[in-house]
Amino acid sequence: MKISLSLYLFMVVQLMANTASSQERVSLDLKDATLAAIIKQIEDQTSYRFIYNNDEVDDGTRFDVRGQDEGLDKVLKQLFGGSTISYEIKKRHVILSKRRVVRRAPVQESYSISGTVRDGDTGETLLGATITVVGTSKGVVTNEYGFYSITLPSGTHRLSVSYIGYQPKEVSIDLNQNQKLAFELVQVSNELSEVVVFSDSKIHSQVASVLNGVTNLKSADIKKLPSLLGEPDVTRAILTQSGVTTIGEGASGFSVRGGNIDQNLILLDEAPIYNSSHVWGFFSIFNTD
Repeated sequence: MKISLSLYLFMVVQLMANTASSQERVSLDLKDATLAAIIKQIEDQTSYRFIYNNDEVDDGTRFDVRGQDEGLDKVLKQLFGGSTISYEIKKRHVILSKRRVVRRAPVQESYSISGTVRDGDTGETLLGATITVVGTSKGVVTNEYGFYSITLPSGTHRLSVSYIGYQPKEVSIDLNQNQKLAFELVQVSNELSEVVVFSDSKIHSQVASVLNGVTNLKSADIKKLPSLLGEPDVTRAILTQSGVTTIGEGASGFSVRGGNIDQNLILLDEAPIYNSSHVWGFFSIFNTD
């Protein structure tokens, strides 16, 4: 009950304070008068006093105000209604301040650009083509159907379209609505000039030595190897090379890097030799000399 009574008394006091300004009557008829002159006349006719900061409120600003036996609140609304000055009435004071204007940043509209990227000769869509905005980090890549879509703010933009093996293309566009833009790229072929390698050397073994898997055995080296019954054997000399193994003791055949004996090609003066063994496989048929 005490709380309700206190709240009621508080509301009555506030209502009396708000209506007090309307009971004060003011008569003004001023044209192109300074704010200082208008404030002086209001203070002379009422019991209110004005408070303001000269840094915020310029009392030299001129106003036109007219009212005959009007309430103070109505006169103040007419005086400051269209100005940059706001007022607040507290007890017997009118507090003036600079009106705070909240300016909202304009919202820039955005639009989308979409379309396809195709081969200019075949018309086939290009998967993974890149569309970038020149001068920015924005860009998109076409999907498996060659389609792309990018959203940009309104204005002028320059788009660059590129794809591996194709000539890049750039286009400038004034974006003020949603647009569809298709691109056709032309293939680029880079042909290299012929490269010819010459050698003045007459020693063919030097040229052959650069080939992988090619080994030259000299007759003098073969004669230095241990031999059966004093006879050097070409087939046995081959077994000293890497990747070459014998098929068994007492046999002249050999296997190269895991291959079979019948997979070896043996030539003598460009003629194929199908059986290189002699004397039941103890010797080869080649004359080392």
